[in-house]
Amino acid sequence: MIDTFQRYLYVYNFIKKISKGKKSFKVLDVGPNGPGLARYISEFPNVSLTLLETDEYRFIKEDLEAYPEVDFVNYDGKRSKFKDSTFDLVTCIDTFEHVPPQNRETFIKELARVAKDDIIMSFPLDHAEPFEKILRMMFLNKIKFLDEHKLYGQPNEDDFKKFLKSNKVKLIETDNNLNVYLWIPVKLFSSVLYRLVEHRKSMSFKMFKVYAKGFHRLLTFGKPYSKTFLLSKK
Repeated sequence: MIDTFQRYLYVYNFIKKISKGKKSFKVLDVGPNGPGLARYISEFPNVSLTLLETDEYRFIKEDLEAYPEVDFVNYDGKRSKFKDSTFDLVTCIDTFEHVPPQNRETFIKELARVAKDDIIMSFPLDHAEPFEKILRMMFLNKIKFLDEHKLYGQPNEDDFKKFLKSNKVKLIETDNNLNVYLWIPVKLFSSVLYRLVEHRKSMSFKMFKVYAKGFHRLLTFGKPYSKTFLLSKK
């Protein structure tokens, strides 16, 4: 959960800044495999959130009941039902690495299609593979979310930038996430913490706010496990 806090912290701060003073602000969070961004934006009443997930990952009843204000949508993983430039912001956190390499450029194209301008993506980079291999070995290859990491391989940053260029999407800035050498111990601690606050909406958000006050700076030095990318169509 701590590593998830870090990735969504950038999104939280961006929404807080860019949605201020606007009557409405529409956000699409793609591939959250759960409530995703819904956990972190309850204090923004002008923000309407849609979660988009593939048919393979159906939203569970507990999340649907915990966030009645959120629109939960499933799709075939190729083209969504939304019209061009529907959303003020499109986010995609920890999803890109679960997309088969041959589909990654098309995936970016779809994110850009439904966004008016801004897109935020976050994902682990290919230099993190040795650390994920260690974690898989520790748990005898029984960590489900790492299966597709191994199958598809973490994205290469240079390849990602080529996809952006071919889709006329500009890279505005990057933000380094959790230090790659701290990833395993933090991941283990986060797993225990998640079980304590799972489906407890208010408690999870309070913990996130505490983390946002500065604790994250202790974990984000040096070489990152993953990066967050702010993109623009302009």
